[in-house]
Amino acid sequence: SPFVAHVLLTTGASLATVAANIFVLRFLAEGFGTERFGAYSLACRLTAFLAPFSTLALGTALPRFLSLSASERAKREYLLSGFLLGMAPNLLILTAGVLWSGSLTQLIFHDARYQTLFLMTLFWIIAFFFYSILDAFYFGSGKIKKANLWQIFLGSIGPLLIAVGFSRQGNVEGVVFLLGVLYLTSLVPLGFYLFSAIVTKPAWTEIGSCTKELLGYALPRIPARFVLATLFSLGPFLAPHFGSLQDAGFLMVGLMVFRIAELGSTAFGRVILPKAGELFSEGRQEYLKERIEDIVTFVFQIGLFVTLQMTLWSGPIILA
Repeated sequence: SPFVAHVLLTTGASLATVAANIFVLRFLAEGFGTERFGAYSLACRLTAFLAPFSTLALGTALPRFLSLSASERAKREYLLSGFLLGMAPNLLILTAGVLWSGSLTQLIFHDARYQTLFLMTLFWIIAFFFYSILDAFYFGSGKIKKANLWQIFLGSIGPLLIAVGFSRQGNVEGVVFLLGVLYLTSLVPLGFYLFSAIVTKPAWTEIGSCTKELLGYALPRIPARFVLATLFSLGPFLAPHFGSLQDAGFLMVGLMVFRIAELGSTAFGRVILPKAGELFSEGRQEYLKERIEDIVTFVFQIGLFVTLQMTLWSGPIILA
């Protein structure tokens, strides 16, 4: 089954990303020292915290509407609409961040010395937005292999090479900048697709209609994503105020456990979203309902098993 193959491939790419990030954290912790590693951890959490606003939940909305589009012209129009729509909050984040960089640095890092790191984090956030649009386009268009190859490159191989090559220098600002440059490479294929969409001379009335549809679907989903991001970011953000930057670093490592546990459901969600759109448009709601019930059962059973195993092996996992 192509669907099962895509799920397994996406799960494998997610596993590779988490496995690589565990080693990245080890290299950076040893190279930076505990305090600067804590500052790096806060930069990561800030990126995740602002992601719901930076991406406008287009990672969910764009694949859905792309999968429902019958023609290539319609897919290009949705891509162009999603890109233009997402640029607005990113420009807002960038402008506000630059104007109040001093105050925000003190608020987040509790140390004015990390103002350059804060600005580099803003650059990383913008670069991540470009990748999120490319990733959504690939999944919505059924290009699952390309999506996973880019995830492995940007989430596994690239960060690992940067950590190995630059962690010993102790320059946390430089590492975050290089990570931003790494994600910026997604502009190469994305720029090609956007250029292809522009040269077809799309009707701006259609672009406006696509923008309204994307916005209507994405906006109601931002609050839940924001609450989830807040749940995982609140502890690291409060750590420098009640303890030290070192505590933020330890919390960052602890949160990796949740990333490992969510792999199965994440892979299912990314692959099934465009597939569900296709089934719904074909009028196969009953079949879709039964398959979703299967998935919920699967996620519960595997989740229970993983939780029990990680409880039993918590000691070796923490040491590792």
